[in-house]
Amino acid sequence: MILASIPQTQVDMLGNIRHWPHVMLGSDHDLYWLKGLSDSDIQAPVIRKIPGLVAYSEQQGWLMHYGSKLRQRRMPDVLFSPIARALPVEMGGYNHHFFGLQDNIFVQLVRAETACETAAQLVDLQLLLQYVRHNPVFRFRHLQWTILGQKALVLGHPPLPLPGEVFWQQEAFLFPPGWQPQLPLLLPLVKKKLLGSDSGFIIVTPTQQLLIKQTWCKALSRSSVQKTLETMKKAV
Repeated sequence: MILASIPQTQVDMLGNIRHWPHVMLGSDHDLYWLKGLSDSDIQAPVIRKIPGLVAYSEQQGWLMHYGSKLRQRRMPDVLFSPIARALPVEMGGYNHHFFGLQDNIFVQLVRAETACETAAQLVDLQLLLQYVRHNPVFRFRHLQWTILGQKALVLGHPPLPLPGEVFWQQEAFLFPPGWQPQLPLLLPLVKKKLLGSDSGFIIVTPTQQLLIKQTWCKALSRSSVQKTLETMKKAV
């Protein structure tokens, strides 16, 4: 079994792993203890960057520094609880500490450690029109789309073979590759605050957040793209 101790002054850093279901948390004087970590967990950047963290292996009630066989101390006599329960989230209306903006809810992002499949892409409108004109319907009939600025947001998987920004999905949120929410367990609460009872998507990047309602989306087809472009030209 692998454990780790961290100074209680670094408790805010544990928010990055609060969604790990296998990790337990306990406190002992001026230390917090993590239990249930795996070898890969200990090597993860989100763990290694916690200041003052000390990793241990446990054997017969004794703790040894991770990778060593020399006994350091006895197993701490603390009560462990699942980390998500031991670090409760308080959102009176919403908690500004987590979102960073006084007047708006904003999802904090951290660097992602794993790659996820593409769930949406932002492409040039003319490229999209050319693609649906010259390719069989079965290649895109599973997709939905809407206008976002001067581009098309295409939703669904597999994506079209077109250049442009891509996003992966968690809950109703779309994130750029290489980024993930700092506190994934908060996403259902944020979705409720931003979308209410409506269906839709929320694009979150390190610099902005955009809400896309489901009613704005339509099935991707030649006629829907052509009619939308014609309407946009008339409005100019």
